[in-house]
Amino acid sequence: MQYNSTKDRMPPLLIDEGILLVDTYFQLKTISDNAEKKERIKELSEAMKSLPFYPSLRGVPEFRSFAGMQMCLANVGYLDPDNKSTFGHGSSLQRKVFSEYYTDQKTLHSLANAIKKLSKEKFPIDYSFSDCSFGMMLPSYHLFLERTNQTVNAVQNVFVMQKKVCALCGQDLYSKYKDFDLMEIHIDGPLYSSLDVGSISPSMLTPICPTCHKAVHSKLEFYSILKLKEKLGK
Repeated sequence: MQYNSTKDRMPPLLIDEGILLVDTYFQLKTISDNAEKKERIKELSEAMKSLPFYPSLRGVPEFRSFAGMQMCLANVGYLDPDNKSTFGHGSSLQRKVFSEYYTDQKTLHSLANAIKKLSKEKFPIDYSFSDCSFGMMLPSYHLFLERTNQTVNAVQNVFVMQKKVCALCGQDLYSKYKDFDLMEIHIDGPLYSSLDVGSISPSMLTPICPTCHKAVHSKLEFYSILKLKEKLGK
């Protein structure tokens, strides 16, 4: 994603940045010491700059600055029904993240920590996840591992030889398409569980058809196939 800092204003927040912002807002609500609050806002500013979305702006003083983060946090406060602030104008993205995790701040905090951890890794961002309420970085890294991890590839090769059916819908793609190897391997379990590459084992890998794989990747809770099975009544 390209951005010209000499002609344009600061770019709008992306979904992963919104997750970090709203998580910090909720953390600040539990802190009374002003010095500690300032430190958390400083940490937020640095975390924003470490994300992979606008690398050319990291040296620009105004980019995701301390003052900018203060303003963004005030906008989030405007969205908070527990806060009587009349200052601010929370953006649609901030509103989306806030409303999604207002009653599930534990999940929000887990997402924020995982995003910060992934900022140290190099992998391609799949911008088709730009509207996901759980961000782009986690599902992009998950896809990256499904396509490149040695354990996943080894299981994929074994599966191709065995020609099994989709573990979710039961469709036998081999019988239908013969020589086309269409079945895919999904890293089953909570999205955070695949962050540690060394922890991926064959027991976590499940063969599913492309349609089911897309459905599994559509919502945070569905990354655990059991959750989607419960949703479908299977």
